[in-house]
Amino acid sequence: MKKSLISLALISVVSSPVFAIQNGTALTWAEHDDLVKMNCSGTILAGNWVLTAKHCGKNSSSGVTTVNGLINVESVINNTSTDYALDIGLWKLTTPANTKNITFLSLRNIEEGERIRISGFGAGVGTQALAYAEEIAIPPTEARPEWVTLKIDGKGNTIGGDSGAPYTDLNGLIVGVHNSGGVDAETGINAQGARLHYAKDWILETINGWHFPTIANTPTSGGSVTIEVQSLHADSVIDNATASGDATITGGTCSGATVQPFDICTYTISSNGYEGTVTLDGEQKITINKGRTKPVTPPTPDPETGSGGGGSLGFVSLIAAFGLGLMRRKANG
Repeated sequence: MKKSLISLALISVVSSPVFAIQNGTALTWAEHDDLVKMNCSGTILAGNWVLTAKHCGKNSSSGVTTVNGLINVESVINNTSTDYALDIGLWKLTTPANTKNITFLSLRNIEEGERIRISGFGAGVGTQALAYAEEIAIPPTEARPEWVTLKIDGKGNTIGGDSGAPYTDLNGLIVGVHNSGGVDAETGINAQGARLHYAKDWILETINGWHFPTIANTPTSGGSVTIEVQSLHADSVIDNATASGDATITGGTCSGATVQPFDICTYTISSNGYEGTVTLDGEQKITINKGRTKPVTPPTPDPETGSGGGGSLGFVSLIAAFGLGLMRRKANG
């Protein structure tokens, strides 16, 4: 009996939520491939931008690690607002990242008592797994309205390396960027970060383009896929997307529309199942069915002339050419 109670107690300890989510509840990176690590955490925006904390800029020379490998950083642009102390930065990548999944940005401000998800890479080195914690927002102070402070409630806490991680609301929209953490045993406060609401104009002016997945797939046998995109343009923009290869824009709320900043709209793309491209604007491209090459069908042999298309006439021509060559050799000999 004692042995059974001891075993039960051990199982209870091992499965305790405290241990299970110390560094967050595990996420499958491939299903959140817009998240990146660089001894901090960050989110891919508009194909080749990374949203992260400004103080993470010291790590930019080492590039960012995506689920598909390393990408170098071309430039770092930090928020320099004189009105608010916003620890937010944008890194421009040398090449777009391959992302099937993206997270949209929200204009709304975080409310008191709201449950916020923080998705980061913990220590951010080696094979540290992607995870998330959920915490509760407390009221902002009058002196720092741009900052959000989060309180733990048994569903995880942030640790080093989570700086720059996105704060997402119950709708899965980014509403903030993580700055720092550390559990205060007396108050239960763990995390603080910048509210995206106060950086919205700077984000639009810096990116001034579409926020979109760079990869999308239709069924291999052919069909259609609906792709959601968000306008991060500084002003309203008129849709001028085009398609090439085995891709055709057949509908969606974006098509022919005038889209306002932060609006989300859709494109419906049809394909026979092979690779094509949707160009939103300039170099902003979505690859449809990446790597699916249409098979090349070999020419069908002519049953009357044989394979190769030359037929018997081609063979006779070869014999004639050979005989002519022999006659010339004799004449010259």
